[in-house]
Amino acid sequence: MAEAQFASRGIGTMLRELLGEFGAAGEVARGVGLPVPGGTPAPEKMQAFLAQAAGGAVATDTTPCPLTVVISARTRAGDVPLRGLSIYADAVKLGTTDQNGMLRSIASACEGRMRIKAVYENADRRVKREEFTLEITGIDAPARKATGGQARNFIGKVQVVFGSGEGGFPGDKDFVDSYSGSELATIAPTGPAELLVSVKMATLSLSVPYRNQNDRSETVASAPASGSVLCMPSAAEMQARYWGSRP
Repeated sequence: MAEAQFASRGIGTMLRELLGEFGAAGEVARGVGLPVPGGTPAPEKMQAFLAQAAGGAVATDTTPCPLTVVISARTRAGDVPLRGLSIYADAVKLGTTDQNGMLRSIASACEGRMRIKAVYENADRRVKREEFTLEITGIDAPARKATGGQARNFIGKVQVVFGSGEGGFPGDKDFVDSYSGSELATIAPTGPAELLVSVKMATLSLSVPYRNQNDRSETVASAPASGSVLCMPSAAEMQARYWGSRP
């Protein structure tokens, strides 16, 4: 009799009734991705839930040799914080930067080295996708040591205005810039031993000069100028500022 009743009602119905007896428990289960009746299995959601500690950081028991990583993402010139950068440590995504260009997460540092990668893209603004990478070695949290190695900015297919394409038309090249990142990684000298990483993006890094190209009463070298006359010196100044040259 009981077996017939079980078969007719179905296991799904019985589980729904059981979850109903626990009140909100069923909704909680669905919210974290558990495949309960009335919900859809969501492994990624469940994994994210299980990896979260009470304070919001990834739980250390899910990461071998855990080390807190604090990311600060800025433009290379102008020190403008960049929101929405996807941050990776050795190909594992740590999260995205907030409105202040900050991200705090947990990464594995078993081998004493780490490769930080930041990806910035904004299709709505028609901004080219940029990748930043930084090699970090000699990570020793107890000794509060870390060594920043090579840093690299890469933007695919950026038009070169004075390029040498066919027929004298501009070429189209990748933007690649490699440089020393020795000052971009350190362990906090006091307090918790956290790896502090500065991400420097070339995107949106040109400092805008004070001259307004639409101004009708601007002066350059004591000579009055207006409109397009100011275009070339303005562009030249932006280039100079980007490469660290100041008038």
